[in-house]
Amino acid sequence: MQESESQNRNLEERKGRGWTHRATPIPGYLSLKDAATWSGVSGRTIKRWIAAGLPIYQERPRSKILIRPQDIELFLTKRQVPRPDLNAIVSQVITEMEGKAKS
Repeated sequence: MQESESQNRNLEERKGRGWTHRATPIPGYLSLKDAATWSGVSGRTIKRWIAAGLPIYQERPRSKILIRPQDIELFLTKRQVPRPDLNAIVSQVITEMEGKAKS
């Protein structure tokens, strides 16, 4: 019991000096590692996404980076490039080639 009381006292002392501690993660937010796992990519890829504009949340500089899953989804949706319709492209090329062959 004394160890627990000592830890609580130390925590209260740190809070008094502007230090905060969250024993549990903030609901709705993922750590960098958890965001990578959630996305199915590496932590390095998440860092690249952050550099490319993925929103992050930090309590202050150098504190833990938090990311909302919906921000990841929105970021990836905005970056998606529409897939070309290959059948339409092939048809267009064939039509153009047939037109040139008749000329």
